[in-house]
Amino acid sequence: MDKTKEAQHAPRKRKTWTTWLKRALGGLLALAVVLSLAGLIYQATASRSDRRAHAPPGKLVDVGDRRLHITCSGSGAPTVVLEAALGETWISWSSVFENIAAFTRVCAYDRAGLGWSDPARGRRTSGQVADDLHRLLEGAAVPGPYVLVGHSIGGVYVRAYAERYPDDVAGLVLLDASHDQQTSRMPPEIGAGLRSLNQFLTVCRLLSPFGVPRIAEFHGRVARSTPLSPDDQETYLATMNRTGFCRGLQNDLATTRGATSREDPPSDLGDLPLVVMTAGKRMSEADPAELPPGVDAEVAEEADETWMALQRELAELSSNGEWVVAEESGHYPQYDQPRMVVQVIKVMVE
Repeated sequence: MDKTKEAQHAPRKRKTWTTWLKRALGGLLALAVVLSLAGLIYQATASRSDRRAHAPPGKLVDVGDRRLHITCSGSGAPTVVLEAALGETWISWSSVFENIAAFTRVCAYDRAGLGWSDPARGRRTSGQVADDLHRLLEGAAVPGPYVLVGHSIGGVYVRAYAERYPDDVAGLVLLDASHDQQTSRMPPEIGAGLRSLNQFLTVCRLLSPFGVPRIAEFHGRVARSTPLSPDDQETYLATMNRTGFCRGLQNDLATTRGATSREDPPSDLGDLPLVVMTAGKRMSEADPAELPPGVDAEVAEEADETWMALQRELAELSSNGEWVVAEESGHYPQYDQPRMVVQVIKVMVE
């Protein structure tokens, strides 16, 4: 009798357990949907607020299938055009922008998918970046000739511009600029950081529409660690909190990796006026605790020697080239020695 009752109750117990599990899973799914919708609404609302509080300082110019942001100041010729580093916007030039405008016209812009500029589809080539800039300058009615100033990967892009549009270029200034072969010639440990960044950006792209990077302050520490004014830091952070920022930066990173992974050496610049300014602070002299993961003193010393060799090669691309070292600068001379950067550009303009 007892065994018969136990057999009758067993299916009921199993049914009760499965029902509870289904309800629990349904509740979790409903919670996930609610949180996702809340995140979407929060990100959209916060982004609109950012756009109102941090309007683009320049203008958006149609370059065919999208718009790019450019801002200019000053008057005179030749016009100085500033090309920023990986993931950077025109704000990275704020420490020198108005000082350059004091003696000539100066323009800075945001590459596709960065700052206030519309995104492009996928990875670009350095030639396509140069073509974008050419259409932008034409559309914004910024007359040549230009003194092009390229920082880091921006140095590759301005050289590509000079190669494609030589009649438009009066001179080049390269600030601790990238080299076409640096990926294969620098120690492999140095590139590990870019691979980690790419993995982070893949996750960031998925979470951005739901406002997670904004809530979790993914970009806050980076923006507030820059030597910008507090207002510029907040503007920089607002552009980084945009839904499309991580996608734009990942595309910019892919373009950078392609532009610095070539087999052929950089193209000769003839007798084009050229100044290469190299950061004087060496990685091997830094506190070991501040070195990138996987980089020890020996790797840092090899990286320093290779970087200097690459910089020397860039200066030798023109028979009218000059190489200077900014002894007190890290990778951002415009932050560390802005007066020296302005003076080098002024001499080039004059």
